[in-house]
Amino acid sequence: MIEVGTEAPGFTLRDQFARAITLGSFRGRRHVMLLFYPLDFTPNCSREIPQVEALLARFSAARTQVLGLSVDSIYSHAHWGASLGGVSFPLLSDFNPKGEVARSYGLYLAKAGIADRATVLIDAGGTVRHVASVGPTGLRDIPDLAELCEEQDRSWDRELEPGEPPPGLEPDTTLFVKDGCTLSTNLLATRANLHLEVALQVRNTSKDPAARTELLNRCGKVDTPCLVVGTQHISQPNSLMRYLAERTTDLPSRAPGLR
Repeated sequence: MIEVGTEAPGFTLRDQFARAITLGSFRGRRHVMLLFYPLDFTPNCSREIPQVEALLARFSAARTQVLGLSVDSIYSHAHWGASLGGVSFPLLSDFNPKGEVARSYGLYLAKAGIADRATVLIDAGGTVRHVASVGPTGLRDIPDLAELCEEQDRSWDRELEPGEPPPGLEPDTTLFVKDGCTLSTNLLATRANLHLEVALQVRNTSKDPAARTELLNRCGKVDTPCLVVGTQHISQPNSLMRYLAERTTDLPSRAPGLR
């Protein structure tokens, strides 16, 4: 297990929204709490993660970015998060090479092929300030972790670069999906994870002929799934997931627009 007082090993991993999240991007901007956990769709993980989501405002007020990490794929993360009622903070995929980041923190359980259930708190300067494990079958006390982050932020005596609020979705943003389409299902999971059930209109071209006609009129073709904002559109699913997340969640770097 990594020692307190050492520099946190850097990494770049993709999250459930296909974003590349780099640990170093938070330096000078936020503290980071890494929540390593064994696997998606398992009982104790499914108890902990919704508690974290419910307390995100406290972590944010403590200027702390929460990052979940397991060896599951980004698509497993997306569907698991949606099944939990929506997980909007990054769930990182330590998938290929399997467990590489967990291993760099001394938290990979090679015999089981999973990460330990462990917490690593990193200050905004990149130094590890807290490490604890409750074991794969244990349960963390999430309110206690929020208090730990608040204590660290109160003791931080250097300036942090202020963040910018995400711009949000344009009013005429519409997601077009179709039945029997894995990509459409993935994007509906993204909508659920970002809690956009009200803000993001969904049209199903399989069930609604008018939706198919509208997509053709707005984009000149029927290419589903597709996100349409005015006369612009995204039909590449990973780009679409990133766009939605970047417009609605606050991370240090976001792509500027449609692509």
